[in-house]
Amino acid sequence: MVTRAFASAVAALTLSFAAAADEAEIFAHYAAYNAAFDEGRYADAAIAGEAAWRAAEAEWGAREETAVLAFNLARLVLMRDRRAEAVEPALRALALVEEGVAGAIAQRRRCPALVFPACAPPFASPAQQ
Repeated sequence: MVTRAFASAVAALTLSFAAAADEAEIFAHYAAYNAAFDEGRYADAAIAGEAAWRAAEAEWGAREETAVLAFNLARLVLMRDRRAEAVEPALRALALVEEGVAGAIAQRRRCPALVFPACAPPFASPAQQ
């Protein structure tokens, strides 16, 4: 009985460390996204932003943070005039809003405008890198 309880505790602790490592990966990608964006390295920001979003999908799934990461990526690639690359993350952000998971993003941002460009506000268009 003690051995089974100990094994269960070790398994739970291992899963806890794995989850922390996965979250650390999300935050590391997000930090890289922010740094690249702030420095005007938009191609690098898009790579890091996609990595953060995909890691969030794998670790968190349907959460508001996942929607925000998807939205940020879609907005960035739209700013770079790469509409086709914006479709998947924009649709995911919109789906999370429609599911009620990401209500705050719907209030703060124009997520549907990403999917329907005629409704979109004008974006600054940095030079493609």
